[in-house]
Amino acid sequence: MDNKSLKIGIISSIISSIIVIIFINPILSFVWNAIVVLGGTVHQGYVDRIYRNAALTDRNVIGQMTFLAVLAFALIAAQFAMFASINWHLTSSRLMRGIARVFNVWTWLSAGVLTLLLLVLFSIYQGTMEISASFTQ
Repeated sequence: MDNKSLKIGIISSIISSIIVIIFINPILSFVWNAIVVLGGTVHQGYVDRIYRNAALTDRNVIGQMTFLAVLAFALIAAQFAMFASINWHLTSSRLMRGIARVFNVWTWLSAGVLTLLLLVLFSIYQGTMEISASFTQ
């Protein structure tokens, strides 16, 4: 290895280290601190919601959860049916293919969000029922 390529390698590694120290490290530190603060706030709100629901006893949480699940699955099924009809009839032009693609993304995204929402609500109701049982005893 000659002297010139060694100097270029050392200088480029020093420059990349400076870029990481000056730019990337503060950004990563900020993102991590934001995740920690947001995570603590979300967790505290989750626990507060469970205890607030447990304080309101004699609620039909299983009925509410069943209603929400049926409603969410009906909405998801309707979106998939609309997506199938859009893909089947309207994909002849370039604009309609773009609209169908956007609607496809929207359908899958909303299905994922509704599923995640149902899981969160189920866990809140499960915690509420357990806390309510201990309050009742």
